[in-house]
Amino acid sequence: MPYQDNYAASASKHLTDSSALLAAGRFDGAGYLAGYVAECSLKAFTQFAIKTANTSSHGFSGLSRDAVKAATALTQYQCARYIASSWDHKNYDLTKNWVPGIRYTAEGTIPEPLARVWVREARAIYNQIVGQMKLDGVIS
Repeated sequence: MPYQDNYAASASKHLTDSSALLAAGRFDGAGYLAGYVAECSLKAFTQFAIKTANTSSHGFSGLSRDAVKAATALTQYQCARYIASSWDHKNYDLTKNWVPGIRYTAEGTIPEPLARVWVREARAIYNQIVGQMKLDGVIS
């Protein structure tokens, strides 16, 4: 059965799951899914702006380039609503250090403090991009 990528829904699902794993003390899983919250949020923005997203890219440098390209398709106001303050965070460990391959690391690789930072940052990215797009009614 064919399916259509729904990055906003995936970001929401991964945020819920990463928060639940964090609360359950499963820090590796929480950190791993936090990265996908950020990835899917950026892809949701790109998909909204230019009606497509690079489904094969999981790296934040490539996704950031895609988001910048997508931003040029929007008015300055639209772009600022969904992207500008997402990058105000001081440390962004998530986008500097997260890679999909962490799913292959040994249990205990992601310590609790780092998992908490990543989930918090993922929530901030989600709220700024997907949350705001939902509030604006441009996605459901």
